[in-house]
Amino acid sequence: TRILQAKAAEERAEKLEAKVQASAAQVEERRVAQRVQRQAVEARKRKQHETNVVHNRRVQDYRRAQTERALGAKDARVAQRQRERAESERDFQRLTAVRARQQDELLQELRAEARKAEALKAGPASAEGSR
Repeated sequence: TRILQAKAAEERAEKLEAKVQASAAQVEERRVAQRVQRQAVEARKRKQHETNVVHNRRVQDYRRAQTERALGAKDARVAQRQRERAESERDFQRLTAVRARQQDELLQELRAEARKAEALKAGPASAEGSR
């Protein structure tokens, strides 16, 4: 009976050993599956990150181009305004010069008339003498 008990105990021990090995194999399989799953998640995250980086770069480039276009238009408007301002300044100076010339001519005419009047007051003889 001891031999049978020993054999039974040995069989139980072997079954237990087999169960332990099977559960160890299952644990290892689970670990491998989790690692594969983690790697897949990381790969997806990395791919999404790269996609986001590319997208963000495109958005930045687009916005920069928009800004440059807007600044170019603004520069063009500023330049146009400066041209108009310079043109109106030149017109104003021309007009001022014309007015000054007219005033000078008018002043000279008035002076000439004043001299004639002085000459007439002084007398016709002296007026003829001054000529």
